[in-house]
Amino acid sequence: DEKDGKWYMWATELAEHCGMHTWTSNSQTIRASSATATGRYKREAVQFPIWSHEAAVTRGPNGEYIAFFSYNPNPIKPVCHSCKDGSTDPSCKKQQSDRLFIENTDPTYMSWSPTATGNWSEPVMVLGPKIVPKMIPMDTNMAAVVKKDGSLVGMWRDHTPHGFSTPHLVTASNWKDPKTYKFSLADLLFGKGKNPGGIEDMFLWVDARGHYHAVFHQMYACKACTAHAFSADGHLWTYTGTAATPRTEYTDGTSEVFYASERPHVLFDKDGITPVALTNGVKMTGLSNNDQSFTLLRPLRQKKATDGQAVYV
Repeated sequence: DEKDGKWYMWATELAEHCGMHTWTSNSQTIRASSATATGRYKREAVQFPIWSHEAAVTRGPNGEYIAFFSYNPNPIKPVCHSCKDGSTDPSCKKQQSDRLFIENTDPTYMSWSPTATGNWSEPVMVLGPKIVPKMIPMDTNMAAVVKKDGSLVGMWRDHTPHGFSTPHLVTASNWKDPKTYKFSLADLLFGKGKNPGGIEDMFLWVDARGHYHAVFHQMYACKACTAHAFSADGHLWTYTGTAATPRTEYTDGTSEVFYASERPHVLFDKDGITPVALTNGVKMTGLSNNDQSFTLLRPLRQKKATDGQAVYV
C-alpha cells in the first residue's frame, strides 16, 4: 500500500479451527498484513464473514481495493463448531450439491474500499445464474484487472462446455456498475474440444510492458501444480502450461510435496508490478482428518540483470 507501506493479503479462513472439509460451511475472508512482501503476514480482521470464499483482490484506477468472491449473505448450511487444530470433526459432513463434482453454487459478489483497512462497500452480485442463465451454478473463481479508464477485463469459470473447469472471459466498461459486466461462455484458453482436463482458481495481473498474465490451479496430469497463461490485451490468451509444482524446499534444508496446492496468487514488489512471490493454499496429508491446510508463500528465484537490478523468474 502506497500510504502505509504495508503489503496486504486476503485469504479464506475456515472458522472454528476447522479444515478443508468444511469449506462450504465455515469459509470466511480475513485480511492480513506484513511489513515486507514475503512476510510474515499477521492476521488483522475478518473482512467478509461466513459465508465468503476465494477472494481475488485487485486495485482500481484511483488506488481502490476491489474484491471479487463467492458469497452468500444468508447462509443456510450449518457451521461446524467442533473442530480442533485445523482438522474437521468427522461428524461435520462435507456439503455437496446435486451436481457431480460441484460442492458450492453460491454466486459471485464484488465489494470495494478506498483503503485496505477502510469501510468496504456492501457486496453486490456481479455473476450468477440470474445474470448468466446458461452458466452451470458453481463458485466461479472470478478474478480481474481494472484498467486506468475504469474498464475491466478478467476471467471466470464454470463447467461449460467440457464438463470440467473451463475459464471464460469477462469484461466491463465500468467496474463499479454490475450492469456493464459481460460474460462469455466460450473456452478462453483452449478452444472447443482442446481443454486438457480443467484449470481453476485464476489470478490475473499486468506486467511492466502492459502484458497480461494469469496463474491457475492445474487440474490434470500434475493436479497439485500451478499453471500460467499470458496475453497482449487480456482477450486473446496463450497457455504455457505448468509453472510451479507442489514441491517446496525450506531454508532449513527440508522439503515437502503437498497433496494439494491450489488458489495461486502472486505478490509484488513496491512498484506493484514486479512479481516477488507465489502463494498457494496447500493441504497436508497423513495428519488427523487429512484436511489441515494453510497459506504457503514461496519467494521467486532471482537473477541479476546486466544493469545490476534483480529480475524475478
